[in-house]
Amino acid sequence: MEAAVTLIYQLAEGPEKICAHILQVCSQKALENLQETDGQKEESGASPGRVSEGASSLPTFLLLHLVSLVGQVALRQVAHLEVSVSAELRRRRILREEEKTKKHKERSDSSTMKQRPRSTGNDTTIEEELGLVGASADDTEAELIRSICEIELLDEKHLFSAFVPLVLKICNNPGLYSDPALRAAAALTLGKVCMISSEFCDSHLRLLFTMMEKSPLPVVRSNLIIAAGDLAIRFPNQVEPWTPHLYARLRDPCQSVRQTAGVVMTHLILKDMVKVKGQVSEMAALLIDPEEAIVGVAQNFFNELSNKDNAIYNLLPDIISRLSDPDCGVDEESFHTIMRHLFSYITKDKQTESLVEKLCQRFRTAR
Repeated sequence: MEAAVTLIYQLAEGPEKICAHILQVCSQKALENLQETDGQKEESGASPGRVSEGASSLPTFLLLHLVSLVGQVALRQVAHLEVSVSAELRRRRILREEEKTKKHKERSDSSTMKQRPRSTGNDTTIEEELGLVGASADDTEAELIRSICEIELLDEKHLFSAFVPLVLKICNNPGLYSDPALRAAAALTLGKVCMISSEFCDSHLRLLFTMMEKSPLPVVRSNLIIAAGDLAIRFPNQVEPWTPHLYARLRDPCQSVRQTAGVVMTHLILKDMVKVKGQVSEMAALLIDPEEAIVGVAQNFFNELSNKDNAIYNLLPDIISRLSDPDCGVDEESFHTIMRHLFSYITKDKQTESLVEKLCQRFRTAR
């Protein structure tokens, strides 16, 4: 399904119309199935593989596919606007500018035949103006695409608005919608729909991070970490206050979730999308993880971080303070293992002396 939607957006003329039609047909199938069930007047208890609500019930796979399809179309629509439509607007503008310049040149050439040549000063000004026009036009195009995403795509007149309440209902009612695959699909779709608009994202981040923390399903927690990572790049201001919740997943009881969180945090920190504070000690704690693959993720992170000027040196005092905290730190043997690895990046004598000095200052304030 994901490959098919992606292909439609890559090759088709007017892909949003085709995908809207597909969504309408799929919704119609689901509704017909509901009406059939109502017609048969089945008992209210759901049979296996069906989602029931009151007297109506629906095969879970129909709802699962519909919800997944909504998420994929939402994501591709945003990408389509920001990449393809944006590039096409720019191409057309450049063509118009070239036409204008050509006509302007032809006019000025014909006038120079009749009059004496103008000073080059004016020509330079026109060129400068054209340069400025190009830059501000780029901003105008970006602003146009942004306003379509912010205002139009989730507007009542648009198709997505019909599905958002359904996605939110499944996410908010894990007791009612207990199928693991359906809950995983709804969580991922919520993350994809949040990519459309910063306003929608802001108002649903609490739900997204609550599910990331509390969902008993590792696949939901993993999916939402990836979604939150994408959102942190797209809407950094909205996600920034929730950063501690992202770091918290590095201590998740499930190995696959910790590994996903490690990869996502590596990406965000090295791209400077997340401010690195003392919480980076959670990445250091992965150096003693029982899973070799996760230790590898942490080692790779610190190897990359060591290429940035003094990054590890600047973070070490905070990492040491946090990891030696009896409330949230690690045991002594693990502490030694982590420190041996991190100190291997401190190669200058001056930095070593300076670190000792900083730590001695902290001893004064420590209990």
